[in-house]
Amino acid sequence: MDSITPRERERREHQRRLSETQLLTANEAADFLRLKASTLAKMRCMGGGPKYLRRGRVLYPLAELEAWVAKRLVASTAEYDAPTAA
Repeated sequence: MDSITPRERERREHQRRLSETQLLTANEAADFLRLKASTLAKMRCMGGGPKYLRRGRVLYPLAELEAWVAKRLVASTAEYDAPTAA
């Protein structure tokens, strides 16, 4: 019996598809970052989010998303500082 839920199976398949492409849509980027699409949209307007391209629609280079996440990694709460506009 398979212990993976249908939702988890769908999430894994989605992640596999994301890893095969270099440009992600806004919804795919939000999924990758585990944010709501509306949160990512606010970051585009207000600043502080990952860099993106505008080619008829918003696209996020996977490398930019990974760099944005890496920039925010901390080893302890003593290192934590609220994210600033990038």
